[in-house]
Amino acid sequence: MPTEKGQSWTWAQFTDAITKVGAGGVAGTTDFGWAIDWFEVWLHQHGKSLYTEGKLGFDAGDLRTFWTLTGSLRDRKGVTAATATTKMDGSTQNSALVGKQSASEINYDSSLTGYLSSYGAQLAAAPLPSDGKDTGMAAMPPVSFAVSQRSSHKDAAAKLLDFLVNDPAAGKILGATRGLPPNQDIRTQVCGAATGANKAVCDYEAAQRDKVGPAFGAWPTGSSAIKRDFQRTYDDVIFGRISAADGAERVVQNAEHSLS
Repeated sequence: MPTEKGQSWTWAQFTDAITKVGAGGVAGTTDFGWAIDWFEVWLHQHGKSLYTEGKLGFDAGDLRTFWTLTGSLRDRKGVTAATATTKMDGSTQNSALVGKQSASEINYDSSLTGYLSSYGAQLAAAPLPSDGKDTGMAAMPPVSFAVSQRSSHKDAAAKLLDFLVNDPAAGKILGATRGLPPNQDIRTQVCGAATGANKAVCDYEAAQRDKVGPAFGAWPTGSSAIKRDFQRTYDDVIFGRISAADGAERVVQNAEHSLS
């Protein structure tokens, strides 16, 4: 099993590990089929993308395969039951891992400080499983700042953003709670003095540096509705109200409508 030291593992090794854990009573990992984010990672590992030039970069067959994978793991208690999965929203407070309903969970490493404070220091970070050179791990911004063009306080807003991004004092306050700082000087400052959870994030990113690719393309207009529909449809799948195949068809049809 990999650790934060930079080791990797295949999907076969991952599924074998989580089903062995699941046999002990607690799901091996939180069901990752609920979030379109993790489907996007899986697509990149298979040479595809979520969106291509404002259109879908996948078809219903791709999503059916992904949800069939998670379904087979659920049957073997490798991933969480539907009652735990339906509560997931990416936050630590609603995390099945923090709630002790799973032994691991896929999330962005910017959430690691929250996990460590909520769950405990016995947690460790590991890379995503992959079967090829493309790990699907990308340098994504955990938060983006913007100033409305209609703002009547543009100058003040710009000063605030400059402080948050470029000021050493802000770097000291924020640490790695929103991921590593984009300003390289501030990042060096934060990681150089990091301890505890902040150090865990810094160490993990350093160990995975060679496995992380560039950020995925920006999601187009309509993607927010697609993200919500993706999770709602998956709820129907995991509670047996619709098959994975029919659910995948519905997501694609609704997504194409949202993008149009």
